[in-house]
Amino acid sequence: MTSLWMGILVVACAPMPRQDAGPAPIYRSPITADAEAALAVGDLTSAVTLLHMAAEQAPAQAAAGLKLEAAFFALQLNDTAPAEALISAGQRTANAQQRASAEFIGLLLDNHRRPNRQAELLFELAGQLPERLEPYRREALAEALAANDQALAALEQRLAAGQLHRGFTARLANEAALWQALMATSTEQLTEAAERTRNQPALTWLARAQGVKQRLLEPSATARFVNAWRHDATDLVAGELLATRILATQRAALSPARHVAVLLPLSGDLAAAGQAIQRGILAAHHSPADRQKNTRLQFIDVGSEGLLASLAYRRAVAEGAGQVIGPLAKESVRELLNNSTITAPLIALNRIDDFRAPNNTYQFGLSPEDEAEAAAALVQRMGFQRIGVLGSSSDWGERVTRRFTQAFEAADGEILEQQNYPPNEDDMSVPIQALFNLDTSAARYARLRSITGERFVFEPRRRRDMQAVFLAAFNGPARLAVPQLRFHRGIGLPIFATSESYPSTPSSAAHDDLAKVTMPVMPWLLGSAQDSLSKGARAALIEASDEESALPLGELLALGVDSYRLLGSVALLEEHAQLRLPAATGELYINAKRQVKRNLQPATVTQDGLQALLNTHDQP
Repeated sequence: MTSLWMGILVVACAPMPRQDAGPAPIYRSPITADAEAALAVGDLTSAVTLLHMAAEQAPAQAAAGLKLEAAFFALQLNDTAPAEALISAGQRTANAQQRASAEFIGLLLDNHRRPNRQAELLFELAGQLPERLEPYRREALAEALAANDQALAALEQRLAAGQLHRGFTARLANEAALWQALMATSTEQLTEAAERTRNQPALTWLARAQGVKQRLLEPSATARFVNAWRHDATDLVAGELLATRILATQRAALSPARHVAVLLPLSGDLAAAGQAIQRGILAAHHSPADRQKNTRLQFIDVGSEGLLASLAYRRAVAEGAGQVIGPLAKESVRELLNNSTITAPLIALNRIDDFRAPNNTYQFGLSPEDEAEAAAALVQRMGFQRIGVLGSSSDWGERVTRRFTQAFEAADGEILEQQNYPPNEDDMSVPIQALFNLDTSAARYARLRSITGERFVFEPRRRRDMQAVFLAAFNGPARLAVPQLRFHRGIGLPIFATSESYPSTPSSAAHDDLAKVTMPVMPWLLGSAQDSLSKGARAALIEASDEESALPLGELLALGVDSYRLLGSVALLEEHAQLRLPAATGELYINAKRQVKRNLQPATVTQDGLQALLNTHDQP
C-alpha cells in the first residue's frame, strides 16, 4: 500500500460513534440518477465516470462523498489507481460520512485482517455510509461472517443486502454469492443454523440449500426439487436463472472427462481380473442409464506384456485423457504414484494405507479390511458385545482379524478369545476347542480323574459368556470351520464372516455348510443394487450372456461398474463428506485420505443363497 493510502487509513480508522438511524442521505441530481441506472444494469465503469461528473457539479461537501463512492466502485473493477486519487480528493474535506466511506474502502483493501476483527469493524460502520454503499457493506460483512463460520449471520446479511440493492444486476450477483456461500457451508452448519433462527426467509434458503445438497448426486431429483420451489420464490431476484445455474452446475460436476484412460493388467497373471473389471466398465458405459455417452474410453495394458503404470499414465495424459482409472495391482499403484506427477485425476483400483496419496488421487479397492470393519459394526448393531475370533494364520487372515479386532474394541466390544488355524489344515478341532475353552474343560476332567481314580460322566461345555463368533476364512476353510464350530458345542451360536467366506459359484452343498452365517456383502452380489447405472450394467451383462444363469456376477465386475460411475461423482463426494453414493459395491463415500469407503449390506446364508437382512437388530 502506498504512503498515500497509509495516510488515508490513519484518518479513516479513527473511532466513530455508532449511529442507528440508517444510511445517511445522498446527494441527487440527473447525473447521479444516470449513475444509479448504470449500477442497476451492472455497468460499473459508466457509474464511476458519472459519479465523478456529478461531483464536478455538486457542492464541495457533496462532491467529496461522490468521489469516494466513485472510488469504491472503481475498486470493484480492480482499478486501484483512480481509487487512490478519488479518496485523496474526498479526504481533504472529509466529514463523518466520508470518513466512514474511506474506512470502508480501506477495510476492503486490507486482506490480512482476521475475519472476526473485519466483521467487528464492518458492524461499527452500520448507519454511517451512503445508501448506495450500504448493501455492499452488508455483503462484505457476510463474507467476513462466513469466513468466521457464522453461517446464519452471514445469510441474514446477504438477505438484507438483497433488499437494499436497487439494481437487478447487483441483486442477482448477491443472490449468486448467497447461494455459493450456502453450498460451501457444511450440512451440519446448515442444520444448526435452521434450528437457531426464526427468520422465515433465512429458513427458506436454508431448506433449499439442504434439499439440493441431499440430491447433489441425483440430477433428476434435484430438478424436481428445484422446480417445486422456483415457481413460488417471490424472494428470488431471478428464480429461473438461479434454477438454471444450480442444474447446470450439477450436470457439470457430475460429468466425467470426455476422454478417460483405463490402466488394467490385460496380460500376465492378473489378466483375468483385469478383463473382468474391463467388462464391468464397458457394461456401465453401455448401460441405458449412462448419461455420458460421449465419453471415450481408452484401455492400456499394464500387465506383464504392457507398459509400466507410470509410463501408461503419462502416455494417457499426453494423448488427452482428462481422468484415469487404475492400475489394479498394489505394486503398480505404488510405482505410478512414486514416478508420476498426477495431473489428470486418478482413481486407483487398490489402496496403499502407508502412502499419502497426492491431490487428484483417489484409492478405490475391495479391501478385506473394509469388510472386517463392516463385520465388526454389524456384530455390534445386532447386539453382541462379547465374542470369539477364529481366523486363518495366513497374511490375509491376520490382516482381517487385526482390523476386525481394532474396530470391535474401538466401539467398546470385548474379544474373549482369539485362535488361528493353519490355512491348509482340514481338522480345526484344536483351535476351536481352545476358542470355546473346551480344552480347559477336558483338562479339568483329566486332573480330577487322576486325583480320584474315578470315572465320571463327562460332557465338555463351552464357555457361556461368548455371544457370537467372527470367522476370517476363505470359502473352502469356512465350509470346514462352520460345521466344526457347531459340532464342538457351538450349535445356536451366531457366526459372522466376510463375503470371502461365500463361494464365487454358489451351490446347495455350500449353502448347507454355511447356513445362517451372517456377513456384510456388496449389493451387487445380492442383486439389490438400486442405482440405475448398476441395474443397467447388469442388464447389459445379461444380454451379452447366453443365459442369465451363466452370468458372472463377481466382485471385480462390480468394481469395474463403480469405478466408471465414480468418474462423475468423485469430486463431489470429496467436497461433501456427508454424501453417500448407492452403487454396486456398496454405499460409497470418501474419507479425509481420499480413500473410497463402502457401507455394505448385511446378509445371511440360506438354502437359497444370500438373503438380505432388513432388520439388523434381530439375531439371524
